[in-house]
Amino acid sequence: MSKSKAFLEKLGSQIDESLGKRSSRPAEVIEHPSRSAKYEGRTRAKDVAEIPLDQIIVDPQHREQFDESEIQSLADDLNAHGLIQAIVVRWDSPRRKYVIIAGERRYRAAQRAGWSRIECKEKPENITPGEIAEIQLSENFARKHLNPIELAKAFQDVINKNNWTARDLAKRLGVNETTVTRQLRFLKLPDDIQQSIIAGKITKTAAREIARLKDTQAQRQLAATAVNENLTSNEVTTTVSQQQQPRRHSKRNRRPKLIKTCRLQTEFGEVTLTPKSKAEATYPHMESMLTQALEEIRHRIANNVRY
Repeated sequence: MSKSKAFLEKLGSQIDESLGKRSSRPAEVIEHPSRSAKYEGRTRAKDVAEIPLDQIIVDPQHREQFDESEIQSLADDLNAHGLIQAIVVRWDSPRRKYVIIAGERRYRAAQRAGWSRIECKEKPENITPGEIAEIQLSENFARKHLNPIELAKAFQDVINKNNWTARDLAKRLGVNETTVTRQLRFLKLPDDIQQSIIAGKITKTAAREIARLKDTQAQRQLAATAVNENLTSNEVTTTVSQQQQPRRHSKRNRRPKLIKTCRLQTEFGEVTLTPKSKAEATYPHMESMLTQALEEIRHRIANNVRY
């Protein structure tokens, strides 16, 4: 068949189709080169694709613990209201499966609910480990799904994989740098203390104070005391300050550094301390100022004082 004849036949079939005429010849099906794996059973709507659950696998992520009662509750919600937000996946050619980047909890709930497929947003296959870690952290951080130790490990993971500083991560998350550094402090604690934090035996505030101690044995002793004697966070803070007090005054010949103004960045805002005189412009006096201020705030709360 000449090229001109083939062109005319193709043009004629297009005109017939535009006029609503059907061709007697079956339509030619062109298979995607990897359709048998990547596109098998998959349907697409806009930027979201429905992918069979048996085509999706799980990789280790920042979240290590899942509450089965929460999974069941979410499964019931999926059956009642459907999926509100698609999970995020990437295609893994060697394994010929989609790998979850974010949304493992929803994936588990969909399995529990008896679903055969789930809506997914697909990221490029060449997405970097740093980008994956950042996506996982952003979702879990926003949803508050991670326990304190998981969150600290997630922070460190993203920092390492992207070669960032704590300040870089804080900017990406839209939080204060102090929030990141205080969370990372948990990783300085021994594994047994970290497990106590996960189990809820030690509060986050108490754990941060324990981490201020440099000696591992001292950390373990105070953690055990906090658990066995049910110490409050304030009592732990006082104990840590008392243990550090001798070291602070050990160099008697060294004059204390004078501080005109002390600005402290906290998770909820900035606290500024301004001493009245040079005699009070030292950190021990600053500590006393904060203690008195805390007592005053508690008094106002107890007496419903607004200002």
